[in-house]
Amino acid sequence: MTIWGRLLGTLIGATTLGFFGALIGFMIGSLIDRQGALRLAAGRVGASGRSAQDLFMELLFTALGDVAKSDGRISEREIALTESIITQFGLNDDGREQAIAWFKRGAEKDYDYQQLLRAFAQTSRFRPDLKKVLLEMLIGLALVDGQLEHGKRQVLHGIAHGLGIPAPVFDQLLQILQGQASFGNQGGQQYQGHHQYGSQARPSRDMLEDAFKALGVKSTASDREVKQAYRKLMSQHHPDKLMSQGVPDHVIKVATQKSQAIQAAYDVIKKHRKEQAQVA
Repeated sequence: MTIWGRLLGTLIGATTLGFFGALIGFMIGSLIDRQGALRLAAGRVGASGRSAQDLFMELLFTALGDVAKSDGRISEREIALTESIITQFGLNDDGREQAIAWFKRGAEKDYDYQQLLRAFAQTSRFRPDLKKVLLEMLIGLALVDGQLEHGKRQVLHGIAHGLGIPAPVFDQLLQILQGQASFGNQGGQQYQGHHQYGSQARPSRDMLEDAFKALGVKSTASDREVKQAYRKLMSQHHPDKLMSQGVPDHVIKVATQKSQAIQAAYDVIKKHRKEQAQVA
């Protein structure tokens, strides 16, 4: 698929599926270079004899099916997001059929793919970035309908455990994505920093709670800890840094949206604490 095809798929995901459509577009874009090739190609071949790329694709769509069906039904938005993923990966007809087959198999009741999970974890043991990308995409699907159902959370915890990702690390990642979604879905409107909600308005309790989640810190975190978390996230997602790494242009656009959400969250916290200090 051409860069324009992937760009179209990303824009569709972003406009119809909100923050998580854009997030997954960003994740996929980070795996694809400017020539349209998957960056997974250099992955190690494990005891299974299969490459990290092959295992990643099978595990991704199998787990997407499992997560989608874990609350009893697969929603239209979950199907749309999965279709968006297929489009953005640029799969041909055979690849599309295979991806759908994996998704359906993962959605089957009591289907066991632990062996596949272990094989990928072993093959990608020196690629923690791949594990994180996989988990973020699955979290995106789990949250695309809104609140995270208990069944979906259990499935995600199990997958994180199988990947060797500690529960506290998973919980923090989930919290960050939920918080950023609250800002990202309001992009350019209510949550775009203090310039948007005006000098007279105060951040609501929900807005403030989401802001701390978006930065991955507790409300009791010191100003220094908040700033460190903010700088770390901005460093990871800053468009200029990604541009220097040669990622596709459409990924830069999504990264810009994500960095704006992070900036807005930080602005909310700073404004709140400044007002608290003035009252005190």
